[in-house]
Amino acid sequence: MGGTAVTELGAGVFSEAGILSLRGMEAVKMLEEGCFADCNKLESLVGMGPGVTELPHACFYKCKRLKSRLGLSPNVTKFGSVAFFNSASITDINGWPLNVESIETVPFGHSFTGCTCLLPPELADRDADPAAVIMFLNAKAREGRYHAACA
Repeated sequence: MGGTAVTELGAGVFSEAGILSLRGMEAVKMLEEGCFADCNKLESLVGMGPGVTELPHACFYKCKRLKSRLGLSPNVTKFGSVAFFNSASITDINGWPLNVESIETVPFGHSFTGCTCLLPPELADRDADPAAVIMFLNAKAREGRYHAACA
């Protein structure tokens, strides 16, 4: 943006935007709530900076087309409530953080509720144990490239 590096994405900044992909986020250090919520056309996000350690509440809420090109910071350890809620097309965790520490929950689900292509049905369910989801994600990430089959 005019030669100035963007270091923070404010609450709802891209919410409901018609963007297909986003690149060049290496300088970003902080994301606020819902910054990509309801981006129904967003398919890929590449190059998130290493300074990002948390994906806040509703960060990628209902990003229904978000698939395998999800370049998260390797330093993300915390996923806010409904961070990827109903982002059902995510299939690939290659390059995802290897040490997920926490997943927040709300009465209607957890960070990955409805991610039916990424998680087995019992873990994508709203009543799934967040600790089991964390164990699954960490185990698959440590195995290397994990690409889920989606029906």
